[in-house]
Amino acid sequence: MKRLLALGAALALSLASAQEIQGNPNLRGEITVWSWDIAAKALEANIPGFNKLFPNVKVKVLDLGNQATYDRGLAGCAAGGGDLPDVYSVENNEAEVFWARFPNCFTDLNTLQPAASTLRNQFPAFKWTELTVGNKIFAIPWDSGPVVMFYRRDIYSQAGVNPATIRTWDDFIAAGRRIAQATNNRVKVGVIANGQDDEWFRMLANQNGCFYFNNEASAVTVNQPGCVTALETVKKLIDAGIVLQGG
Repeated sequence: MKRLLALGAALALSLASAQEIQGNPNLRGEITVWSWDIAAKALEANIPGFNKLFPNVKVKVLDLGNQATYDRGLAGCAAGGGDLPDVYSVENNEAEVFWARFPNCFTDLNTLQPAASTLRNQFPAFKWTELTVGNKIFAIPWDSGPVVMFYRRDIYSQAGVNPATIRTWDDFIAAGRRIAQATNNRVKVGVIANGQDDEWFRMLANQNGCFYFNNEASAVTVNQPGCVTALETVKKLIDAGIVLQGG
């Protein structure tokens, strides 16, 4: 069976590998990576630096799209590892599906030199939770998943909205309505992939200390007050007409 390397941060693994085999310019071969969207672009951006260390190793990043990457990865693992890449991108919230169903499809990164465990202190501890099973590490974290709201200063100024005064979601909705009015309803203040992705819910629920399931995966906890509030907030944003619905 072909075993995958699952990555969230190619740079981290590239540097770790470099420490072990630096000084071997004769290393040759090709690495195929499956990823998507900005993740694929971020990995591609690391290739020039990687090739300064390994000029004879060709890295080929394929942007398959998010869902296609998962569908083909699951199908490949189910088929015993056929038609799979060398390196595979996977999000933390999807990772445990793979480890639980196909633990033999992925490489334990602690078996490499240096072991992936030497990178633990370079990432927040919580990012390793879904990427490890016992003493095995199946993937390297990508980032800590920060949440940031970007805005156009000129448009806010045109609508007379001071972003510093936005403290609550009700404030945000009020600002969104003022911006819509000032721009003849041509500008929205956010995008929610309603019915396609649960990113807004996950971010708000996490802020409220809850999720679909408990940490032990033994109970459904989506009916907790914090999760209910998160869903109600998403509904308020959509009902107010201040967000676009899209990807």
